[in-house]
Amino acid sequence: MTKKKTEGVIDSARTMGDELMKTGRNVYLAGLGIVATANDEVRTTYTKLVNRGEAFEGEENPLSQATGKARDFARMAEDRVQKTVGATLNRAGVPNRDEIRTLIHRVEELTEKVDRMAAAR
Repeated sequence: MTKKKTEGVIDSARTMGDELMKTGRNVYLAGLGIVATANDEVRTTYTKLVNRGEAFEGEENPLSQATGKARDFARMAEDRVQKTVGATLNRAGVPNRDEIRTLIHRVEELTEKVDRMAAAR
């Protein structure tokens, strides 16, 4: 090969190498751009979802309506069961909570009187 041909081949190889390096770098930068864009989109979408969730939480929505109705029904059922059980126990002669507290208080008063009388002897 002649010197000119060798120099031409070397110059072509350098040019091709430079172009490959630029292309490789551009591919790398494009990949970073994809990651950065995806990161931005995820953050934006996350923020939008949080904001929408907060707004939805305060709205009257079917879920909150159903939950409220279920709570109301549960309270009503509990009250009805308590009244029914209380009435049944009352008919059977079982004292209720207030009657038991009154009895406890009376027993405590009587115990104090007995203790005083015993101490006075």
